Amino acid sequence: MTLYKVAATIVDEQQEFFMKGITGLKPMTLKDISEKLQVHESTISRATSNKYIQTPHGLFKLRNFFTRGVNRANSQATESTTTIKEKIKVLIADEDKIKPFSDQKLCQIFENEGMKISRRTIAKYREDLGIPGSSKRRRF
Repeated sequence: MTLYKVAATIVDEQQEFFMKGITGLKPMTLKDISEKLQVHESTISRATSNKYIQTPHGLFKLRNFFTRGVNRANSQATESTTTIKEKIKVLIADEDKIKPFSDQKLCQIFENEGMKISRRTIAKYREDLGIPGSSKRRRF
């Protein structure tokens, strides 16, 4: 019953994910769900450990729905780190292959969208995605 309640609460909280996919994922912590269900965080942790959920966008670990977030400038809204990584992947896929985006340029693009993300964070996320630096992506 606990697993059912946890899964139902995750689905309620992540409605945008089910409509838009990865880019709709909101930041959410174990604590958020534990407060809603009035149980301890460790209960949520155990309930979601090694569990999967079938979604319209594929099969996902329940743990994938718990992500940290980055605050938007001049707003209460936040973006999940998973969403930011997905945006980095899309930006790099659509870039000019002769003159690819540097980490600093990606940082400026996010800043123009109202998200202050450091160059080093962009580099870390890019490396997490297995994407090489701009000099190695350059095609002549």
